Amino acid sequence: MFQAADCSGFAETSLRNKAVADNENNLIRSTLELASAMIGGADAVFPIIIL
Repeated sequence: MFQAADCSGFAETSLRNKAVADNENNLIRSTLELASAMIGGADAVFPIIIL
């Protein structure tokens, strides 16, 4: 039988919702994506940030 310790969840932020000319909004979007992944139970989150 599987236990919680047997499963790992990994997440990565998306480039799809980022704007090239709007760095402040990109930072907010990435922060929300990271927070959502952690609340959802991800063990590791890999951010993709374009500055």
